[in-house]
Amino acid sequence: MQNSTYFYIFANDFYSYNNMNTTRNENKLHPIDVIIYAIAIIVMAFALYQSIAESILWLTILTAVIILLVGYLFSLTPRAIELTPDMIRIFLWLGKEEFPFDNIASVEHLDFSGNNIRLCGTSGYKARIGWFKNSHIGIYKAYITDSQEGVLITLKSGEKRAFSVDHSEQVIAAIRAKIDA
Repeated sequence: MQNSTYFYIFANDFYSYNNMNTTRNENKLHPIDVIIYAIAIIVMAFALYQSIAESILWLTILTAVIILLVGYLFSLTPRAIELTPDMIRIFLWLGKEEFPFDNIASVEHLDFSGNNIRLCGTSGYKARIGWFKNSHIGIYKAYITDSQEGVLITLKSGEKRAFSVDHSEQVIAAIRAKIDA
């Protein structure tokens, strides 16, 4: 087996684990997250039940749309970011995105705290996900959980993706080594 380092998104969870040729950055649900999501689900389920029981059609539809929207946005939240010998994988709660190193033109640090306009997506609890526009970068898709530790990759097609990891400089160096090889 070859060495690797796992980088967790939250600094207090950082540690190294040497057993595979993979770098993985994970975003785990903390107990407080589970409590917040459980309370939100209970409140929305109660609102849905009340609106159906009292035959309030508009409230039933509105509550159902909110539940679906929250579920959809949660499914886009990054769960883990993995650097393998061949590619970068961004694992979402539903699905994943893969970026082979052969398709990456450049990588750089991204400070997301600047002037970013959200075109489509969310800047809410735990993450900023979706399509954003910046006067210096242009349009890019972001999976940002820490605005100071962003990584911006530019694909050879011109598309741009941003994600955040702890110790972003180490991750950028690892990606540069892969695309320059």
